Amino acid sequence: AVTGPDGVPTAEHVQQVRQQYEAASTFLEVSAEAHIRLAWFLHRIGRQGEALVYLNRAAKEPIPDPSLRYLRQLFLGHVLTALGDRAQASKAFEAARSELPAAQSPRVALMNLALLDNNRTAAEAFAENIQSPSTAGVDPWWGYWQGQYRLHSAALQRLREMAR
Repeated sequence: AVTGPDGVPTAEHVQQVRQQYEAASTFLEVSAEAHIRLAWFLHRIGRQGEALVYLNRAAKEPIPDPSLRYLRQLFLGHVLTALGDRAQASKAFEAARSELPAAQSPRVALMNLALLDNNRTAAEAFAENIQSPSTAGVDPWWGYWQGQYRLHSAALQRLREMAR
């Protein structure tokens, strides 16, 4: 079974997911992504300390894809928020925002942090900014669940070039 009667993943399932991501991480070209994805899984099941370990591992690896660098910072912010370190979480969300300025998710996270800090003025400013047409753009978070689909167009282009 994947989950127990309470909907929480079973220990066996968690171990299986961990083993599969660890196996994927042995391949340099996907190692950082495997660590980032495993960290998000661990965060989602409440294992913040373990998630932080994998995000830190990913930071030590080459991450040429800006979307992955963005997701690492975004997830780091969420993990740090869950650990109660809002100051460092804010820095991580700002780093995600710097990586992809048009992405919406770090601005929403920063708005939420401002609300947690009872800073309504800052939260309102973020809310206005989130809705601004000048910041419209694709957020890699929206396609996270599609895995490496973000690479589809580049792969298709390479195949077309090879067919010529």
